[in-house]
Amino acid sequence: MTFNAELIGPATVSSRSRLSQTANKLACAHITAKLYEKAQDWFKISEEWWHLIVTNGEETDHRPARHIMEHARYFMCLQKYAQAEEMLNGYIPRLKTEDHMDWDMLAQ
Repeated sequence: MTFNAELIGPATVSSRSRLSQTANKLACAHITAKLYEKAQDWFKISEEWWHLIVTNGEETDHRPARHIMEHARYFMCLQKYAQAEEMLNGYIPRLKTEDHMDWDMLAQ
């Protein structure tokens, strides 16, 4: 599964960010349904949207910590603990420094 940003047309910073967040949430929904291959596709699309946002200079090069946590959870479901641990090593310090502190995600 891929996306073509040109087909979407011009988008604002917030709409591109929402597209990345929506793809990330769709990945989480597929994890819940144990459709792991589709979940990976949606995570990839979320990352591609975020890369586009960074390329356009609208954000820094870091994905939101929430996206990282959800992607790490995907690896845990697949019992790929080394990959999950690698993602999580920088997750908690980043989460604590983000503007919008998400205590729910930190508690998980």
